Amino acid sequence: MRVRAVETGADRRRFLDLPHLLHGDHPLWVPELRRDITFAMNRRKHPFYRHSDAAFFVALDGNRTLGRLSVMEHRPSNQFHGRREAFFHHFECMDDAAVAQAMFSAAGEWAVGRGLDSLVGPKGMLPTDGHGILVDGFEHPPVVGVAWHPPYYGGLIEAAGLEKAADYLSGPAEMGHEVPDQVFEAADQVAVEVGYGFKDFKSRREVRRWSKRLGALYNATFEDNFEYSPIDEAEMKVVADQFLPIVDPRLIVLLMHDDEIVGYLFMLPDVSDALRRIRGRLLPLGWWHLLREVKRTDRVVMIAFGLMPEHRGVGANLLMYATVVRHADEYRYDRAEIVQVEEGNIPMMKNMALVEVPWTKRHRMYRMGL
Repeated sequence: MRVRAVETGADRRRFLDLPHLLHGDHPLWVPELRRDITFAMNRRKHPFYRHSDAAFFVALDGNRTLGRLSVMEHRPSNQFHGRREAFFHHFECMDDAAVAQAMFSAAGEWAVGRGLDSLVGPKGMLPTDGHGILVDGFEHPPVVGVAWHPPYYGGLIEAAGLEKAADYLSGPAEMGHEVPDQVFEAADQVAVEVGYGFKDFKSRREVRRWSKRLGALYNATFEDNFEYSPIDEAEMKVVADQFLPIVDPRLIVLLMHDDEIVGYLFMLPDVSDALRRIRGRLLPLGWWHLLREVKRTDRVVMIAFGLMPEHRGVGANLLMYATVVRHADEYRYDRAEIVQVEEGNIPMMKNMALVEVPWTKRHRMYRMGL
C-alpha cells in the first residue's frame, strides 16, 4: 500500500471514482458533482490557487484505490486568524485504520514542509464546501451541500490521532411553524422603530448582479465564526456559478437599512434526490434532472444566516424569521433543513431555539498538531 499525490489523469479518475465505489449502493449517500471536484483540482482556473496551495492524495494497493484525501494551505485564512493551519478535505477511505493513518501522515508531511503546525478539517476551499464528518444521525437523509458519511469514518480519523475541534448541528423545521403572536408583534415594532425593509428578488439574473455585495457581506458577518475563511470576488463568483442554477429567488431574504444590506437569510431548494439519480454527472442529462427537481422538491435548505454586528441584539433576527413564516404559504415548500450551525455559536443556537429546531445530525471538525 502506498500513498501518492494525484498528478496523472488516471489518478484523478481514481480520486473522483472512489466515493462511488465505497457508497454507490447506499440509499442515503448523495454524490458531489464531479465537475466541482475537478474544478477544485484545476490549478490554472480555480481562483483559490491565486493566493493558496493544495495537494490531492490517493492511497493505492496495486491498481486498487483504498482512500483519498486533499490538504490545503489557505493563506488568507491563516493571515486573518494568526494561525499556521492546513485544512484537509475530501476524506474517503475503506474501513482500514492503516490506510487512513498513511494518508494523514502524507498530508501532515506536506503541511510541515510549508511551515504549518496543525491539520484541521474536513474544511474545503470555499465556505459552501461543507464542514466536518458525520458522527451522529446516520439514519437521516442528507440534503444538498451537507455530506453523509458511513459510521466508521469518525473512528478512522480519531485513530489517526485527530481530536474534536468543533461540532456542527443540522435539523428540520416546518415552513409553516406556529410562531407566537408576540414574536410577530415584536418584529413589526422593530421594523418601524429602526426602519428596516427587505430586498425582493424577481430573477436569478438579479441575484447574480448582487453577488459581489453578498460576498462582502459574508466576510463582514462571519468573521467571528470558528470556520470562517475570507472569500474574495473571484471565489464568490464560483459560489454563484455553483448555486444560481438551482436558486429560487423568493428564498433569498435581504434585510435593508438606509439602502445598505445589514442581514441575509439564504435558502435553496433541496435537489439531493436528483444528485443521487445523476450520480454526480451533469452530462448528458444531469442538468435536466437537477432543474426538474428544483420545480418538484418540497424541501428547502437554509445554508446561511447573518447580521452585521451593529444590527445584532435589536430584534432584526426576529424580523427576518417572521417574514419567512408569514410568506410560507406562498411557497410550495413545506419542510426546511437548518444546516451546519456550530454548537458554540450561541446567538445562532438561540435563534434556532425560537423555531424549535430538533437537531438530528452532527458533523465534527477535527484537529491534530503536527
